[in-house]
Amino acid sequence: MTIIKFWSSRNSFRANAATSGLANVVCHDKGEILLKRLRRKHERYSVSVCFSKRDWNDLPGQAKDAKRFLKTKGRALRQLTRGIVTEDGCLSFPVYSRLSKKAVVQQDYFDHELLALCAKHGLGINLAIYG
Repeated sequence: MTIIKFWSSRNSFRANAATSGLANVVCHDKGEILLKRLRRKHERYSVSVCFSKRDWNDLPGQAKDAKRFLKTKGRALRQLTRGIVTEDGCLSFPVYSRLSKKAVVQQDYFDHELLALCAKHGLGINLAIYG
């Protein structure tokens, strides 16, 4: 799942999420249990929005979905963070590792349009590579 995520140490995103009009939104509040068996709790408030369920082998498709989402849902995304002091925001792409004995380098490219849209919305880019 390709997601956009924001974090805040001060404010919950729950009220804004309810009025944003976005689907597939998950909020966590500071102090909520993260891992019950380890007795760990969330240290910050966070909100995640899943907007693409493309295969992890389809990074170009995920990037295309990201551009479409940022162009068409920008207002809703701003509503999600309105009035909240956010420390960070991230557009996270999950991909499978393509490394092997024959392939020792994995290289991926994000075009300037995606980078500009991420900058406009205060988002960094995370490439989560799974082995």
